[in-house]
Amino acid sequence: MQHAGDYGSLRTRLESGAASFDYEYFRLHDDESFELDGSDAEKHQARIDFSKARAMSALAFALGPDDSQLHEAIYESLFALGTPAELVRLIEQVLG
Repeated sequence: MQHAGDYGSLRTRLESGAASFDYEYFRLHDDESFELDGSDAEKHQARIDFSKARAMSALAFALGPDDSQLHEAIYESLFALGTPAELVRLIEQVLG
């Protein structure tokens, strides 16, 4: 089994991907007309971009060399989902 530190290249790519999806999310979401005139497709795409950014960020935190950052992986995972109830239930089950 590899140590988290051995995943540096993958972690860097995940962080870069998360930043790209965040950029796209904010590009769509920060448009002044988004809330009033944004199409359902644009709003759906913004949600997808946000979720992908959170998921990639969660993986990057999970692969990090600092175990004290694992709570960040859980936090990001929860926000990657529209309804995180099932993930919360599984985490609670694992943690007891």
